Amino acid sequence: MDAQQFAMVYANGSNELRKSTSETEMTKILGALNTKLGKVKSAEKSGWHVNFHTSGTFVTLGFKTQFEKGSGTEQFVFRVSDGKAQLVSYNVNSPALLVN
Repeated sequence: MDAQQFAMVYANGSNELRKSTSETEMTKILGALNTKLGKVKSAEKSGWHVNFHTSGTFVTLGFKTQFEKGSGTEQFVFRVSDGKAQLVSYNVNSPALLVN
């Protein structure tokens, strides 16, 4: 994210991620988040969860993150298959998104 390689994030994401949004839309969203929040200064793991479904294994990672322009929480969901983790979804909550 800090390197602004948004197209690579999309390309390496899961089928679910690519079905939910286009590369152009995701690049715009991630770019806007990067502009409003700035680079990551620090991140502290706030939790994790592994869920086994008939549709696969999903790992959720939560972080309390300090960005250049404010703090927030991030949640990453990955599908793990054949030893490879692929991003399914990403969510960030931060008051800085409203004021920056």
